[in-house]
Amino acid sequence: MSINILELQRVGYRLFFFDRDMRTKQGESDREIQQDIEAVLLSLDCKAVEVTSAIRHGTLHVVLIIHRRDGVDIDACADVYKAVYPRLEILYPGKEVHLEVSSPGITRVFKSPAEFEIFKGLGVKLLLDEESEWRSGTIMGTSEESVDISTGDSIDTYQFSAIRKAKLDNT
Repeated sequence: MSINILELQRVGYRLFFFDRDMRTKQGESDREIQQDIEAVLLSLDCKAVEVTSAIRHGTLHVVLIIHRRDGVDIDACADVYKAVYPRLEILYPGKEVHLEVSSPGITRVFKSPAEFEIFKGLGVKLLLDEESEWRSGTIMGTSEESVDISTGDSIDTYQFSAIRKAKLDNT
């Protein structure tokens, strides 16, 4: 199956490096869950990096990946679990709920443009189209179409459409 990029752009489809493997396609229930728990997460000084959900054998399985500026440890995951689990039970009455809360990991592969803003100030590695070497730097800021990366000597702007892959760089 081939994808006609020009046709996708013509109908308003925004192309980002992470859309190439279609992992950014968040379902409607995932968006609903994320919107519903945002205030709860903010009260715990956390942000949702990724929310995925699926119903298996009648049980709602939710995986919540969180980020907190001062790091995510087991206590942060436990606090989020205790606060979010009751919200999910209210959102999905009559369903058994299974919730998993975790950190993004130190080398997380980015799946959406929002992650650049979430991880602002942290190190990142970028693999650009037509290049075989990773570029490293610190995320300084984002816009709708690009990200600014500091390499120490300068701040370079990269269009999302030119980035093949991005991941956290904890080195």
